[in-house]
Amino acid sequence: MTTDEDTQGNATEQLLNAYQRFFQLELAHPHQQRQGSSETHPDAERRQELYRLRYDVYCQEFGFEREADCPGRMEWDAFDEHAWHGLIRHVSTGKAAGSARIIEKQASGEDDLPLLAYCKDSLYPAWRRHLEQLERPDTICEVSRLAVHTDFRRRPGEDTPYGKFGAAPFPEDHVRTFPLLTAALFAAAIYLVFDALDKRAAYMMMEPRLQRMLRRFGLRAEQVGDPIEYHGQRAAYRIGREQAMAAISGSQILDRLYHLAAEQLQEPVTEQAARCG
Repeated sequence: MTTDEDTQGNATEQLLNAYQRFFQLELAHPHQQRQGSSETHPDAERRQELYRLRYDVYCQEFGFEREADCPGRMEWDAFDEHAWHGLIRHVSTGKAAGSARIIEKQASGEDDLPLLAYCKDSLYPAWRRHLEQLERPDTICEVSRLAVHTDFRRRPGEDTPYGKFGAAPFPEDHVRTFPLLTAALFAAAIYLVFDALDKRAAYMMMEPRLQRMLRRFGLRAEQVGDPIEYHGQRAAYRIGREQAMAAISGSQILDRLYHLAAEQLQEPVTEQAARCG
């Protein structure tokens, strides 16, 4: 006898299968030179794609950044050169659908994470001391600049800062998978942070809506600072390895997206390790 739970599980599995057909996860490595060579890593085109995506979202759509600060219609900052970037591509159109970056803390840098450079004063005093004095630099990182392009987030007829969003240029079976994009970016970040980079904890500045969405997936980050105005109302959060992996194992969606990220990113991560080794 089929139960409602079985029916829901089958529907979710079909949705995940469709997502896997329609989207591909790619990696842009930290911008480093090969040892003994002046050759730089050939990720420039992919980086430009995700910088343009971020321009569309952070500058044009939401106005978080000034156009004058985004030459070439690309949004980037000094942290990007040393970050790992995940990019989700819509396979049939080749469009960049979403991106996120991971910035590793450096042993010698005091404010080498955006959280410390721009939002340090918002941290709860105990957590600021913990982050600055107790966390080993090589065990932590920051997840930031998560963005899903308007074309893969808005519904036809939905109000935007530029009027009503037009008809989506995608088949309906593609559109049904779009709500998975944010979860897929976080699943990829979890794989990179806790598996590929072997970190103990990740910090992030999150808006309340995103935090609530992650809680629905079972991903419970601990708030470690007061809300401030930083690309909208956001607060600092920390998630540890055990919390992240518990969320993965407890969610059909996150578990599938996590293992898909591992499948698609393991080879480029290994190549980067060999290149820098």
